[in-house]
Amino acid sequence: MRRSHLSDRQIEELLRQMPKIEDKRDPRDIYLNIARKVEKRKRAAWVFPGVATAAALLLIFILSSNYMSWNDSAYDRSGNKSSSSSEAKMDVAVKEEAEPENGQSQKSAEPEQATTLDASGKGNNEAALKTAEPNYEPTAVYQEDLVENDVITYHLPDTMGQVEVPVSVLVPKVENKSSFALFEETMTKIDEVKWGLGEYYPLNARISYDDAQKTVKVDVPADHKYGLGSPELTLPDTLNNTLEPLGVEKISFFTAGKQGIDLGHLGEITDVPVTRDKGRHAYFLFIVEGNERPYIVPTPEQFETVGNAFIKMNADQLNYSLTASIPPEIKLDESNVSVNGKTLTIRFPDRTQLTDDFTYSLEAILLTAKNFGFEAVKFENAGTEKIGPFNLNNEVDVPEAPNKKTIKE
Repeated sequence: MRRSHLSDRQIEELLRQMPKIEDKRDPRDIYLNIARKVEKRKRAAWVFPGVATAAALLLIFILSSNYMSWNDSAYDRSGNKSSSSSEAKMDVAVKEEAEPENGQSQKSAEPEQATTLDASGKGNNEAALKTAEPNYEPTAVYQEDLVENDVITYHLPDTMGQVEVPVSVLVPKVENKSSFALFEETMTKIDEVKWGLGEYYPLNARISYDDAQKTVKVDVPADHKYGLGSPELTLPDTLNNTLEPLGVEKISFFTAGKQGIDLGHLGEITDVPVTRDKGRHAYFLFIVEGNERPYIVPTPEQFETVGNAFIKMNADQLNYSLTASIPPEIKLDESNVSVNGKTLTIRFPDRTQLTDDFTYSLEAILLTAKNFGFEAVKFENAGTEKIGPFNLNNEVDVPEAPNKKTIKE
């Protein structure tokens, strides 16, 4: 072998420029694996080659234990992963020597973060939703949650003030306490920032309720900021959607004790009647980075039929920053649904094979069905008897409210 004329410093620089190698095994394990392979090739009569081999192994052990720090330093300085052909050959040689005895690569012996599959079997790499051990517990509030609890659904803005997210907070049942009192008390405890949403409650206002008139009085300070938000997401809208289920019929606004509030693009308003949402919305996924699960959120748009809503749920809604809640590979329309009283039957296309990853889609379908007045949904031809916690052999009751949260005292 031709002798290298490189100096020690040049060799060190070459080593620093080698590509990054991820190997989480203990250096002692590497050494033992190499030693076993060498032992098989070693012959007792070859004393001198045996000593030379041991010296080579010791060198590899020393290099492997320091290699990661050298490589990281070089990577940071160069800002890329390129290497010369000679370095690539050295990289292959090191990987071959570090191979486990059973012939499996380190990648298969020590798996990376799991890639989950969606309903079509296609990989889904949305790190904001997927974890090594996915949690497929229901995201919504169901009847069994209300045995010992009441629920208050707050409509909260996202951090950009563009998406209205309904969040349903469970509170223990308390005798002789009104729904408005529960609303007022609970709004001081919710933690929107922890939930990945915009800070909103408690409101920067004095709030009171006239039970006889079914009217809520909201008195904001003179320097309030409620007129600076998004035109699509206003204080009257969020309060209307939050207070309507509590039996409130009107909201009266004041500023520093004087009737009326200036809401910028809306101008000055005084009294606002609380109106009931007619429903017929489609539900989509709103993904918050860092959250284990998505929020399931309705669009402002309304639809004539539930089949039309399902068609829309196949595509992202960029105008509302919402993600498709039904995988594009699963097409649902009017031909897939039938109605029997308050029960909606959905028959999936042939060769459908749903997995637990469909849990969020299933809940979006249930919430959409609820918005069209259905009380239960029967799923057919799903290719499985169970999705997450839902038994598809039976009719599935629609949720009571979306996006369940529990406040720990």
